[in-house]
Amino acid sequence: MKNLVYILCAFLLLTGCTKTPQSCIVADKTTVEVGEPISFSSCAVDVKRYAWNFGDGTLNEASSLQHAYAQPGIYQVQLRVFSNKDKKWDTSTLLINVKNKIRYLKRIQINSFNINNPNNQTWDANVNTAPDIFIQFGIVGSAIQSQTPTIGELQLNQCPVFWDFSAGGYPVLTNENWKFSLNDNDGTILQPLNELMNEFVVNPFTAPSANNKISLISGNYSLELEFVE
Repeated sequence: MKNLVYILCAFLLLTGCTKTPQSCIVADKTTVEVGEPISFSSCAVDVKRYAWNFGDGTLNEASSLQHAYAQPGIYQVQLRVFSNKDKKWDTSTLLINVKNKIRYLKRIQINSFNINNPNNQTWDANVNTAPDIFIQFGIVGSAIQSQTPTIGELQLNQCPVFWDFSAGGYPVLTNENWKFSLNDNDGTILQPLNELMNEFVVNPFTAPSANNKISLISGNYSLELEFVE
């Protein structure tokens, strides 16, 4: 019986000497865009082991590290810290707000187009003139579509031509599929008659880009989208 008491006392003595760690999280920012790295570090004390849970299925045991989120949302970051041999522990949490990236459409440029329609006739064949081109664009499936002014009697040798949105405010691009369609305006204001020349479907966030420019090419049709962030 005495031995049992001695063992119990020794156990209580040893565990009583083990300090309870105090968990603490430091992050350089708590509101970010998708894919933007965040620097996390521990300001905990009396710690032997760290266990991070970033709320997106990612775990780590470093004392400090960087992490980025692939999807928008509110994520709870948890840091659990342990004493020697995991006898004691403490937990702290921090909320991270991850927003979708936003890009702004600065310019649409036409580099080339087909001088003939699918019937191998020139556009505006009834009056034997060049096409009056405008571009309609918007999120695929949305009833809200934007439209550029029309460039009348556009000749192929006039390309490249472009529409710049600096004056009126840049349209907001989102991380979705967008449609950009070239149209020939054959009608009048009272009797519009538009003929689709070609169209492109692209996600402005996942499409390859260089120097904030996305090239769209299909046959003789070539568009360039320039964006700012």
